[in-house]
Amino acid sequence: GKKSHKLSFAFGVFDSRPEVQQQRKKRENIVHSLRGEDLFLFLRSILIVTFSCCRQSLDLSDSDVGHCIAATANMICNDVIRYQYDTRRKNRLNFDEFGQWYNEGGFERAPWLELLDLKKWVLPEDARSSRKPDEAVSSVAKAMSPALHNAEPAIPPPPPEDALDP
Repeated sequence: GKKSHKLSFAFGVFDSRPEVQQQRKKRENIVHSLRGEDLFLFLRSILIVTFSCCRQSLDLSDSDVGHCIAATANMICNDVIRYQYDTRRKNRLNFDEFGQWYNEGGFERAPWLELLDLKKWVLPEDARSSRKPDEAVSSVAKAMSPALHNAEPAIPPPPPEDALDP
C-alpha cells in the first residue's frame, strides 16, 4: 500500500484514548489523534523497524541503536508537537495535521519516513538487473549461500539452485 495508508493505519493503532477503544467496539468512525507520548511511541516504532532493515545498525551496539532511536523519535516528536501548538494551540494532532507538518518541512527533519514507500528502497543490483528472473534468484541465492552455510546447524541449508521457482 501507499506510505500514507501505512502511516494512517499505524496512527490509529497508537491512539490510546479510552473513548477510542469504546468507539472501535461500536465500529464508529473515528478521527484518531495522538498526544506527545503516543506520537513518540508511533515514531519510535517506525524507527525500530527501519533500523532493523539497515545493515549499518549491525555495526552499533544495542545500547547505541536504542539511544539513537529514542533520541531521534524524541527530537521529531518535540518538533511536531511544537508545530501543532504554534499553529493550532493544541497538544494533540490527527493524521491530516501530521501530514501538514510533514509537507511543510517535516520531510527534511524525518526523511526516513519516505522508507515506508517500498519503491524508494535500493535493492541489490541482482534484483534490478536485466537478467531473467530465475538467473537473478539464482545469483541472490549464491550470494547468500556462504552466510547460510555458516549459520547454526539447526537452520536447514538453502535449497539446490534448480529447486528455486523461476
